[in-house]
Amino acid sequence: MSDAKMSDANRNQVWARALLDELARSGVRHVVLAPGSRSTPLVLAAHAHGGLALHLCLDERSAAFFALGIGRASGHPAAVITTSGTAVANLLPAAVEADRAEVPLLLVTADRPRELRDADANQSVTQPGLFATCARAAWDLMHAELTDDALRHLRGVACRAVAAARGPGAGPVHVNVPLRKPLEPEAVETDRAATAALDAEAREGRAGGAPWVRIERAPATPASASLERVRARVAEAARPLVVAGHLPVGAGETVRRAAAALGMPILADPLSGVRFGPGGGAPRVTVYDTLLRDAELARSLEPDLIVQLGRTPTSAVTARWLAGCGAVRIVIDDGPLWKDHRATAHEVIDAAPAETLAALASGIGVREAAGDEARATWHATWHTVEEAARAVYAGDLASDELAVARAAVEHTPAGVPLFVSSSMPIRDVDTISGADERALPIFGNRGASG
Repeated sequence: MSDAKMSDANRNQVWARALLDELARSGVRHVVLAPGSRSTPLVLAAHAHGGLALHLCLDERSAAFFALGIGRASGHPAAVITTSGTAVANLLPAAVEADRAEVPLLLVTADRPRELRDADANQSVTQPGLFATCARAAWDLMHAELTDDALRHLRGVACRAVAAARGPGAGPVHVNVPLRKPLEPEAVETDRAATAALDAEAREGRAGGAPWVRIERAPATPASASLERVRARVAEAARPLVVAGHLPVGAGETVRRAAAALGMPILADPLSGVRFGPGGGAPRVTVYDTLLRDAELARSLEPDLIVQLGRTPTSAVTARWLAGCGAVRIVIDDGPLWKDHRATAHEVIDAAPAETLAALASGIGVREAAGDEARATWHATWHTVEEAARAVYAGDLASDELAVARAAVEHTPAGVPLFVSSSMPIRDVDTISGADERALPIFGNRGASG
């Protein structure tokens, strides 16, 4: 039997095929599979689809983190498919990380029929609501039904799930799929007859590969009044700083160019995407964790304006300094999490960070450093201390951990992702890695540090 006919053998196959097809039409390109019986229709549908790359992970927890990594590196959600029961519970750690780190992730979980819930049926647990504390959205689908309205609804849910996972404010989304037997592609003639009577578009999707409903959620930029207020602060500041925390994939180049146009040095976290890549003239500071440990030097480097983009930086020393230095601090981020956990910001703007900084740069005439002594001194001070610290770290290191971190960063080829674990490894990379013109994407699970 061909893949196409197998996928239409019974209502579960048609249902799963429509769901996976619509996820692919909405932009999903990777599916991570954890083996199990109840998810058989979903796995067969993913296998039969020509536009999905499949990845097999025997352990559900590993499968979820693998999918999380795809979402983190690409900015697009991967789907992880599991069977029912405690298999679903094993997705929770990655879902928590996806929530805290604002990474797109789709959790597609097979479930037992609803009539078996709240009973002693084996492998039946309460799957709906299992991710309630972290999911951006969740759907407990109806049982497979071969009607035009049901399939249209199913395709619409798939589109909405991908859009919710992408954000703005990306994160995990749960689609729970209860399935009755038969789970295998066993022919059911009444189902075949019902399938043949379906509207062709509901059964096969929109012509030309278009999603059932195109959902566009453009990154938000502030109102003009907010932009003008921040522009005025930047223009008046003698010692302004951009602090780039954890940012969405691809934001680095925009931030570097905008900061250069604004004439503002950047404290660039290694997970921001700003530290590596063509600088565009922006002075990037990378040794702040070391510099700010010296109380006298930290006082001499205090800014009068801080524009923080995204999540608070990795360095705890820097976070304390930012909170206590007395500068006006403006936080810009459009995610669902509050990015001022120390409650010291003067203003929080709910908008896309990179795009907002670019909008600021496009509408402001920044004073030339050569004609402004205070701004010129500010730039020169950061450049001097950065170069001095970099020279020290270029020599022999007393710490083996720092030496390993330096070797890992220096020897990773341009364009090859480097994943750094939490706790001390990411702090070592933060300390030792300087700004570099080569493209080097660095990732880490710093959302919940799991």
